[in-house]
Amino acid sequence: MGRLDKLCDMCTPSVFFKLNACSLVCTAVLACGFFAIALPVQAMTRCELGGKLVNPDNGSETAGLTGTLRCKDTDTGLLQREQALRSGQYVGLERFYDGQGRLERERMVNERGNTDGFERSFWPNGQLRKDAVQVNGGDRGVARSYGDAGKLQRISFTLDRLVLASMAFDKDGKLTELTCPQTSVMPEDRKRCGFDGKVQSTLYQNGMRREVLTFDQGKLLAVTTYRNNNSLEPPAPQGEQVWGELSFQNGQRLHRIYNPTGNAAGKSVLREERLYEPGPSLQGVEYRVTSTQGRLQWSKAWGANAQLTEHIRYANGQPAFLERWYLNGVVKEKTTTTHEMGGSKSAQESYDAAGHLITRQNTLTVGTDGPQRVGTQQSFYPNGQTATEDTYSPIDDRGRTRLIARKQWNDTGKLLSNDEILKDGSKKRL
Repeated sequence: MGRLDKLCDMCTPSVFFKLNACSLVCTAVLACGFFAIALPVQAMTRCELGGKLVNPDNGSETAGLTGTLRCKDTDTGLLQREQALRSGQYVGLERFYDGQGRLERERMVNERGNTDGFERSFWPNGQLRKDAVQVNGGDRGVARSYGDAGKLQRISFTLDRLVLASMAFDKDGKLTELTCPQTSVMPEDRKRCGFDGKVQSTLYQNGMRREVLTFDQGKLLAVTTYRNNNSLEPPAPQGEQVWGELSFQNGQRLHRIYNPTGNAAGKSVLREERLYEPGPSLQGVEYRVTSTQGRLQWSKAWGANAQLTEHIRYANGQPAFLERWYLNGVVKEKTTTTHEMGGSKSAQESYDAAGHLITRQNTLTVGTDGPQRVGTQQSFYPNGQTATEDTYSPIDDRGRTRLIARKQWNDTGKLLSNDEILKDGSKKRL
């Protein structure tokens, strides 16, 4: 009960202490001694200003005071915190210490209680953990954070609560994150962001290369992304493989996507490629590879054997001509599309794996309705002879068409049937 007696002896208005964050506990302990066993006892703090005891929770005791309030653990005598007072307000330097009396953090405080000036925190071994500057509680300028061994972990530059530049590093000092500003804002961004000349900066993940970024005067011109054996995809036979590429060439974005598993030799295999039209210049800011401006100009796709399987050309951002191929290189489909107000018209030819024409189709799409067959549709025998010819009506006020005539031939060209299709679906032989 020695510690309990000490607690109760100190229950005076001029001494500040904490027991379960409430000074009324002392009264409860005197009335019911068994509570001393049930309640956890926290360290008490003794605060002084100019050699006089002060209770910082009592505004009347700090009113009008100027100086530095120092609070210590009553048992160990170790410093717990220091706070500057100016005419009764906590303004100026503020420091907090851990249970061992080691400095944990310090900052400058303004009249509103917000950080206004430097802000620092420290590791238990005394190494600097964070060094930043704030203006009325908001980050401003350069902020740095360090590991407990003193290695830089992250550096950033903030203006008006917007992070303009940032870099992060792993435990080995390898770059893991990079955001570049339009103009240099700190010495660390000059080389990696290309302000001293075009440069490639490599980002790592789990010690392996993840991305290679190409910068020139802060502008991101190209990104090469790698997959590695730390990814969720099947392991790459040779470790790193190119997964994707974004580049900016002659005012146009070019995107490339590669097969995630590569080929049998472990080499990257191109799967898709897209080229975008040049984007407009906005207020003198040059177009960047990461911009979403610029309409799609064409796209290509390849099979696992590196055979081109699809090529789509666009006009005004809409598909205009499509070609598809089988893996053996034989053409599979050709589709030409024209776009008009409220709809689009397509003409399609399809082929078998030997290159023989199979069908010709014409469709019309209006509004949100699906494509409707219009005009003449044909199918063919492998020898080139016409097999069927279907004729569809013009589109009606409901956005629909219907089959109105059908002809059939054998593979020698002999007409087998010539029918008119009535509205109820029945046939009239002609």
